[in-house]
Amino acid sequence: MDDADGARGLTRGGRLLELRTRSAALTAQFLRDNGPVVLTDVATGTGLSRPTVMDRVGELVERGAAAVAGKRVATSKESGRPAMRYRFRGEIGYVAAVEIGKRSTHLLVSDLAGTVVAARRWLHERADAEWPVAADVVDERLRLAWTAIAALVPRPERSAGLLGVGVCLQGLLGPDGIVTNSADFPGLVGVDVAARATEALGVPARVHLDLAAAGVAEHRLGAAQGLASFVLATAWPTVAASVTIDGAPYRGARNLAGVMYRMDLSALLPNPYDGDDAGLLRDLTERRAGAPLSADLAAVDDRIAVQLAAAGATIDPEAILLLGPAVEADPELVDRLAERLPAYVSADLPLELRRAVLGPIAPVVGTLLSTLDEASSRLFEDRMPPIPRLTRAAEVTDAWLDGIRPEESQRA
Repeated sequence: MDDADGARGLTRGGRLLELRTRSAALTAQFLRDNGPVVLTDVATGTGLSRPTVMDRVGELVERGAAAVAGKRVATSKESGRPAMRYRFRGEIGYVAAVEIGKRSTHLLVSDLAGTVVAARRWLHERADAEWPVAADVVDERLRLAWTAIAALVPRPERSAGLLGVGVCLQGLLGPDGIVTNSADFPGLVGVDVAARATEALGVPARVHLDLAAAGVAEHRLGAAQGLASFVLATAWPTVAASVTIDGAPYRGARNLAGVMYRMDLSALLPNPYDGDDAGLLRDLTERRAGAPLSADLAAVDDRIAVQLAAAGATIDPEAILLLGPAVEADPELVDRLAERLPAYVSADLPLELRRAVLGPIAPVVGTLLSTLDEASSRLFEDRMPPIPRLTRAAEVTDAWLDGIRPEESQRA
């Protein structure tokens, strides 16, 4: 055989391997998202032939990624033996998401089917106004989370155990993953948190920014379902946002996309609550209770509206989602901002505002979803589509986890 024949043979072999990998991922995805199901359902749902489905399911069972889930009860119109049903074995591996905030740490543990098997929350109140400033605080939180993860990850047979961890932080990351800004943890600037987490936890770790992670959660489970392009923004005098374009997060050339607070509006629209966040939340709460809209709150509304208009005019999103403590304190803020936006954008650019629905748990949920996607892609060579939902194991009862209910977060 000459070199050309050999090259063609390698190409055919490589293509066959590629097709087998793709069909295995399609089969695993269908079992994950629809199981338990019979082989005929898998063939119909994936478009693969029944013999191919039989082979792929057999391979997945052998790898520990699928299992028999019993037999389907035959109907009166069916003859022969009841068909065997199969399910995706989510317990083949687990992932964890850790959100490290200034005063709290949240932890979620999920199997690869998206079943949340554990949730924990720790509060870290300190009297020192300068705390936390050191990178050591993050190390302490990671050690706390690792101790919990080690106890919470189940140990079923034929399981790879913990496959990955996502760490969620407030701040900014450079393209190299190094922290460039963090109001909550100034001591992290210049630190490679992912490398520290990988070393501390002994599994692949990746850092996710809180707003970007919240955008993933709202897109998959919340108010942005079905949208291709949207902005998720904090309704605050200094707006920060995450941007999703054509279904994918957009971070910009320097990972600074959505950093609206880089705009200096002090001369044009001063912030009457500069340095007084507590005062702003107090006045918003009083407004919600029926107090008239003060001149200071109206000035804040205009300041936020200008920043949202700038983002909307630049990106042309299908919607802008709003979240944050100001919206929680006074939900009518969303309506007031919607009334102000037309003053700053032309009439041919309507901007729809929506309130984000997942609330404070969105960052850790988005981090979990992204970590699930990454772990599944490693197992199936980048061919497993994103997981569409999360479910809860019966033993997960923490009240704050009640927000993770996809059936309740669907838009009417």
